[in-house]
Amino acid sequence: PCSPLLLRSTNFAFALGCAALFWQISSHLEPESGDKITFLKAFALACYPLHWFFTFLYYTDVGSTTAVFAMYLASLKRSYWTSVMVSVLIYFYI
Repeated sequence: PCSPLLLRSTNFAFALGCAALFWQISSHLEPESGDKITFLKAFALACYPLHWFFTFLYYTDVGSTTAVFAMYLASLKRSYWTSVMVSVLIYFYI
């Protein structure tokens, strides 16, 4: 049940979530930017060499980056309790 493919697919799921968070943060910080520019920024950040490299290994960097960006997005939207709850859940998970 714990194959390398399964372990690497969890990092791939985290990488997809991280890309979505990049897009939401970028659109929140620069609402005047168009959807195309926001998507390109999110794609460029998701393809950052260190992030891209660790996506295909079973390592906690991608999950940690996703958690940090989830907490950052929640704090940008002034949902501080959500940010705290994400950090507590990630603390006990990772």
